[in-house]
Amino acid sequence: MTTVCLSGVTYAQLDFNKALCVSNSKREESCGVTLTNRSILLKYSSGRNELIKKNKILAVVSKDESKRRGFIFTRVDRRYLYAIEFLNVDNDAQRVTIAFDDYSLSKEFDLLLSNPR
Repeated sequence: MTTVCLSGVTYAQLDFNKALCVSNSKREESCGVTLTNRSILLKYSSGRNELIKKNKILAVVSKDESKRRGFIFTRVDRRYLYAIEFLNVDNDAQRVTIAFDDYSLSKEFDLLLSNPR
């Protein structure tokens, strides 16, 4: 993970390697997510890459889908979802869903997406 912080807000690059992504192909696959100041790069396990420019993002919806499981519900399966709607290179609207199972990753993702473009 490469992180550069200037004045407490700006990040140069941040990598999330333990994510699940669902794109327009409706197929869930493991992916790596790289966030920079201007873009989000999704690197799928199949070798395909997808670049989302932050100024082309139309909406971001986050949801906590954690569930309690196990004997007397003592275990919690964490899952944080982010649905990102954006314009691709042809200016067509697309949607991608990114899921994390780690709370600290989801908070860093929230912080980076909330920064001004």
